[in-house]
Amino acid sequence: MGVTFWEILTKGKRPYSSLQKKMDLPPRQLADQIAAGSITLKVPMWVSRKSPISGYVVRQCLQFHPSLRPMASTLLGSIRLNIDNNNCQNYHRQQQKQQQQQCQQ
Repeated sequence: MGVTFWEILTKGKRPYSSLQKKMDLPPRQLADQIAAGSITLKVPMWVSRKSPISGYVVRQCLQFHPSLRPMASTLLGSIRLNIDNNNCQNYHRQQQKQQQQQCQQ
């Protein structure tokens, strides 16, 4: 799931393509190093800044050891909680703006 999330968040960029170019590795050697855990896919900083929960989800899904990766239901719970918190914060901001506007009238 981690690579798929990464591709979605980076708007279709090819995973590991910049590493392959930078390290000048043939695809087979790159795949071997990925499988061995010596090369990992990084979450771009702009993704983490724009959406911290997205960066968190991708990092968790990209853990090398499968036992460290969260189950889909756990991820869904984290995402739902974040959405609920954001909706609540947005609601309170809107309420505060409306109250300020009413006080100014």
